[in-house]
Amino acid sequence: MKKRLLSLALCLALCLGLLPVGVLATGGDTEMSTSGNTTDDATNAVASVTKDSNTTYYTDVQTALDNASNGTVRFLKSLPNQALTVPGNVTIDLGNRSYSADVERKLILNGAVTFLSKGSPMYSPAGGDSETVSYHDTDFSIPVTVANNGKMIVPKNYDSDTPNRLSFSSVTVENSGDTQLDGGSYSNITISDGGKASISGGRVSSLEILGTYDIKLTGGSYNSIRILETTYGGETFRTVTYEQFKALLEDGYGFYQKEHNRWVDAGAMQSDPSYFSIRGKHLSDITVAPLPITCVSITGQASIEYAETGDKATLTAEIQTPSMESNKFAFQWYQVKDGIKAPISDATENTYVIPANQALGSYTYQVEVNSDGYVVESAPYTVTITPRVLLAPVADEASRTKVYDGTTDTAFTITGFYGDNNYPTIFPLTEGIDFVLTKAYYERPDVSKNQSPDITSELSIMYTVELKNTNYSFSSQEHSMVDSGSYGAFISKATVPKATEGTLTIANNRKSTYTIDLKALLPTLEAPKRYGTISWGTPEVSLNNAYYISGAKINDGVLSLPIQANKVEATGKIGTVKVIVTTRNYNDFTLTVNINAENKITPTGEATLSKTKLIYGEALNTIRLSGVMMDGDTEVKGTFSWQSPNEILNAGQREVGWKFVPADNRYMEVSGSAKIDVAKATPTGAPGYTAITESGKTLADAGLSVNANWPTGKLAWTEVDSEGDVYQMYEEQYGDVEVTANTAYPWMFVPQDKDNYEVLTGTITLWHKSSSGSSSGSVTPGTKTDTVKNPDGSTTKTETKADGSKTETTTASSAGGSTGTTVTKTDAKGNTTTEASAKLSDRDVKEAQEKGKAVTVPVKEIEAAKDANAAAKIKIDVPNNADKTTVEIPVENVTSGTVAVIVHEDGTEELVKDSKPTEHGVQLELSGSTTVKIIDNSKTFDDTKGHWSRDEVNFVAARELFNGVGGNQFGVSQPMTRGMVNTVLARLAGVDTTPGQGQAWYEVGTDWAKKNGISDGTDPTAPVTREQLATLLYRYAGSPSVSGTLHAADAASVSDYAEDALLWANQNGIVNGVGSNTIAPKDNAQRAQVAAMLARYLQNQ
Repeated sequence: MKKRLLSLALCLALCLGLLPVGVLATGGDTEMSTSGNTTDDATNAVASVTKDSNTTYYTDVQTALDNASNGTVRFLKSLPNQALTVPGNVTIDLGNRSYSADVERKLILNGAVTFLSKGSPMYSPAGGDSETVSYHDTDFSIPVTVANNGKMIVPKNYDSDTPNRLSFSSVTVENSGDTQLDGGSYSNITISDGGKASISGGRVSSLEILGTYDIKLTGGSYNSIRILETTYGGETFRTVTYEQFKALLEDGYGFYQKEHNRWVDAGAMQSDPSYFSIRGKHLSDITVAPLPITCVSITGQASIEYAETGDKATLTAEIQTPSMESNKFAFQWYQVKDGIKAPISDATENTYVIPANQALGSYTYQVEVNSDGYVVESAPYTVTITPRVLLAPVADEASRTKVYDGTTDTAFTITGFYGDNNYPTIFPLTEGIDFVLTKAYYERPDVSKNQSPDITSELSIMYTVELKNTNYSFSSQEHSMVDSGSYGAFISKATVPKATEGTLTIANNRKSTYTIDLKALLPTLEAPKRYGTISWGTPEVSLNNAYYISGAKINDGVLSLPIQANKVEATGKIGTVKVIVTTRNYNDFTLTVNINAENKITPTGEATLSKTKLIYGEALNTIRLSGVMMDGDTEVKGTFSWQSPNEILNAGQREVGWKFVPADNRYMEVSGSAKIDVAKATPTGAPGYTAITESGKTLADAGLSVNANWPTGKLAWTEVDSEGDVYQMYEEQYGDVEVTANTAYPWMFVPQDKDNYEVLTGTITLWHKSSSGSSSGSVTPGTKTDTVKNPDGSTTKTETKADGSKTETTTASSAGGSTGTTVTKTDAKGNTTTEASAKLSDRDVKEAQEKGKAVTVPVKEIEAAKDANAAAKIKIDVPNNADKTTVEIPVENVTSGTVAVIVHEDGTEELVKDSKPTEHGVQLELSGSTTVKIIDNSKTFDDTKGHWSRDEVNFVAARELFNGVGGNQFGVSQPMTRGMVNTVLARLAGVDTTPGQGQAWYEVGTDWAKKNGISDGTDPTAPVTREQLATLLYRYAGSPSVSGTLHAADAASVSDYAEDALLWANQNGIVNGVGSNTIAPKDNAQRAQVAAMLARYLQNQ
């Protein structure tokens, strides 16, 4: 068996030996047989193949290449003059040898071939101990062809500046061949017909490209790169552009010419000479390197305000580079408009600051960055310049202060505006060019309360400024050109004119307190100056103790000086009183009062005022003074007057000085003071405006204007809450509210002098429109409707027609539910009629009766008319279930002669004799539904002018209780008879005392008095005594119970029947003493005294 197997093996070996060597190959990577081509003698070998540290020597180069797959081939001798093919993945170590080319000698790479040159550098002495490196050159002059998916790989470090230099003469890449050249030197590289190349280093004399190719360059230096546009046959297959050269580069790389230190562009591309048989275009002397700039962008604010500076106005070119190396860059900024770039002069830095005076609008910018000729352009960047928003103005310091002059005028000057929320930036705008100060005034004329010039927050200058330069605005939301505001200001005190010294005369040897109104000594100020709040210092009295010890004081400007009784008879000046006056608006000054003494008698008594209430603006002399001054039991004749009769008192309770000048110079002039309540004045009327007749108009178009009769103040449209109360006063810039038809718009007038004037509010219907919605003919021409809310809560609506006629309707209500309406109509000729109606509520009537007070009728103040036919009618409804109720009708001009007249249903009128005037109107008793007139029925008599009884006589005469005695005389000093008193009381009770035929004038009254138990009817023509008069009044009043004691020196002389009557009359202020604490019960009563007692009785009911 063994013999048979051995025979078969020998036969197979003989057969295989007869076959060609390539028959056994199974592929390109299959190792060939080495039979006959290997040798153990390295000196005879032409190549070696090293695999896995085992080296095989070959006598045939192609055989070595065929068997070198995944190994390293080293050429040991010159290559044969033939085409050598590398079929597999092979590393060829050229071993620092040079290889010359021959006609047939070439190397064809069909696999991945890596070229090496591993020779070591040799060192040779350079003199002394130093050595120099001797470089080994490997010059592979044999053409290399890369095809059929073959690949040529040359690693780094084989360039001309390395110890081992690896040079190739010619490399052709075609037919899907590929190269990866990271180093080495190349005389010529040709890539065509689908060849691929990736070159990152080395030196290339000529890179020639034709046909189709796939090339990416990331490095290397090139004497020439040529792209051919014709074939060898002259056929044109492409037009070469610079874009095709750029396509050779990997992203982020470019062509750089070191010789010229610049990056090349299309301008560096050259055409081949015309005599070339194959034409193209080429670049010369270039290096492929990473681009110095990969991206350029612009950063900055996309929106800035006009006149912006610094960082906010700066645009920056942001550059991205492939490395952190410092490069030199050149910049050029452009402004782009309509797609056209215009270079900006001197904008050659990496930043560009937008000029501060650049006008409003949107601007587009680009920047070009140049690095050694490589230029990158940024994308367009748009910046919008908006109006500069101005904040508070900057004022000239001197213009913020002034010395008090009584006005709100100011020389306020604005020098610029703050334009930053942190207030550091000031924009120095020019008045008259950039802006106009349309309004500037101090919010009040008075001096600053704090007189430190450094404190300006307590007082403000109100201003309105209008911009003329449209590059600025007062709002970031809209282009607002008008702004109003306030600025801290200061007003310093002025110096008062020299004051006039006053004189106060006292009586020797008499203890009394003397007064003088210091306000009358204040220097007169020119309008509109005023003192403001006045404070009076402690009086400095310079009098000896015989006259004065202590107690001098000042109340509301009235000096009270207590003088002691003495035995001094010296006359003339005896001393002074000095008072330091401190005012709001003037520096402190001193008033001097010279005290003079006279040996005269000082009468006693007090002044009686016709009224004790004023409304601000009414002069003090509208209050009439009267009274009786006595010297014991003797009346001292003389005249009462105010010390400052024309003074306009500020609102509030004021103490005012009066004086009595005796007609007999034996008596001293007497001074005193009285308290006056001064109410705030209410401006009357409505503001002016322009009626609106079409849509699209605003409140500003209505032209709201201050009434000419109003004091200085601020008028504006307002907002009201759900209950109709004003809660916000618009500033002027809010006038852009659009007016709608048939809508009442509220307004408010705030007087500057709020201490003395009430705030006035109202509404105006600016646009009257019919229900049809048509504007044509729907507006009532010339008709204006104004509504004013009065300080007392009532509302007055005024409709004014084109002919000047108007209807004024005032509606009012009380907290208890009473309501009232007053209608005043004025025709085109100015004739006025007034009617009013009121309905009193159960609640108001009940509360008033429980408190013993009158129910105020809720109607507008009625003017008492002299002519009863022209008097206003007031219809008053008292609840049916109420008894007679005391009501008070408001009257604006009430006097002691003001009376009520009842108008009956049949038109007849009845004077209400017991109607009585009050401070605010007229009171009378009513029940059911009653129509009332208020008339001024005053009677004047020649002998009551200046008489103490003038007002009392007027009171009783106006009620037709008394008549005169003839010759326009009342007969103030004439005695009153018993019959006269009976007649007067009968008239008061409503009895017609006209005598019948054959009757004496006193009979009707006397008969009535007897029947009613008032008088026994005896001696009707006899004078009535003071105690008899008191008794008749007492009985007329119903003989009310009394208690107490009559305190009078002559009380014991009172008759028994009159004791209760005189006590009652004295306790109720009806009968007063006649001096020296006496009541004179037996003295005859004069007509003036009877009139006074009767008036006092009626007024106290």
